[in-house]
Amino acid sequence: MILMNLINFSKSDISDNTIEKNTSPTVSPLVKQKELQLLETLKKQIKTKEDELKKADTINKHFEKMLQLVTIMGQIDTFLTERTRALIRKMAILAEDEEADNEKFREEIEE
Repeated sequence: MILMNLINFSKSDISDNTIEKNTSPTVSPLVKQKELQLLETLKKQIKTKEDELKKADTINKHFEKMLQLVTIMGQIDTFLTERTRALIRKMAILAEDEEADNEKFREEIEE
């Protein structure tokens, strides 16, 4: 088919070794229609792939944001855990001191 199109585009004369190019190629409407359909199909496929890539990129960005949020929440959790432990230790020390004070007070009263 392609060879026939090329032959239709040019005209040659063996007697004087010249080749004339036909500037108005004749392409059958059926071939033209099939080429246009093929181009439309390819355009649709490319658009579909581009849309899929955009969606995948958007999903990846959302996952990255979620991971950042989880990391921040983990840091907050660690901070709060450390502060809570420190507070509990201080309260335990105060409670021990208070018990010691109460015992001394009782001993003084009993004497």
